[in-house]
Amino acid sequence: MAYLTVDEQATYVDVLCDGYTVRIYKTSTNSYFGDVYISGTREMYLYSAIRSGSTFYNTGMADPKTVELLENTSTRVQVRITGIYRSSTPADLTGCDAVTTVLTFYADRFIHNTQIEANVTGITVDGYLYCAGRISMIDSNPMANEDGIMESSGSEVDMAVNQYHDSAKYCGIIGDEATYIGVVLAGSGTIRQFANGSDAGPIFGWNDVTLAEGAHDLQVMWIIDSAERTGSAKLYNSADRLAMGDQYKDLEI
Repeated sequence: MAYLTVDEQATYVDVLCDGYTVRIYKTSTNSYFGDVYISGTREMYLYSAIRSGSTFYNTGMADPKTVELLENTSTRVQVRITGIYRSSTPADLTGCDAVTTVLTFYADRFIHNTQIEANVTGITVDGYLYCAGRISMIDSNPMANEDGIMESSGSEVDMAVNQYHDSAKYCGIIGDEATYIGVVLAGSGTIRQFANGSDAGPIFGWNDVTLAEGAHDLQVMWIIDSAERTGSAKLYNSADRLAMGDQYKDLEI
């Protein structure tokens, strides 16, 4: 059985999982707040971001930003990231009072839960809120033989790029190094699932809406099946992924 370990340093927290490592940055210099590494290569960026007007705002640039290790056991780790949506200008997102992301790690998967607090002016989302990851979309080292996959009517099929796939039970990427699938567990309002870029990196969130005063949340489960896993690499085939998609759509965590 694989277990989790944590390495906390002054500028980051590393969570060592089964076949991959997630690095969460305490600093405020990146548009993203974390990375997923396999064999020392960055394969996935972790984001929480909104495009409003023509400007991107994200928690990676937030200053101050708080990163707290809430739980640290051999079977479950929780990290909370608290800040604000900020652009590289820098400027804070109008209508946003706070953004809190909680990452809950298990050996081969983690839950990405982001909650946004909108004030009385509301938040205009002209693009997406990214509440998950962008896989190799802007990475100089994409996975070998990378391709988008998704569930459709009970089967696993290729995920067409630049299209909505809102009814899919999961969207993800398959490659030689790893398979990533993202499953939306919960969210307030209508959550969009969109495949973007030549490698069909999935985006989960809202598009072209106004988030009214109050709390808005989105929770995504990422299941990572790495070629570096303990014992037997890449344990899950398409039938396994379909079964997990059914499980997480039908049951509460």
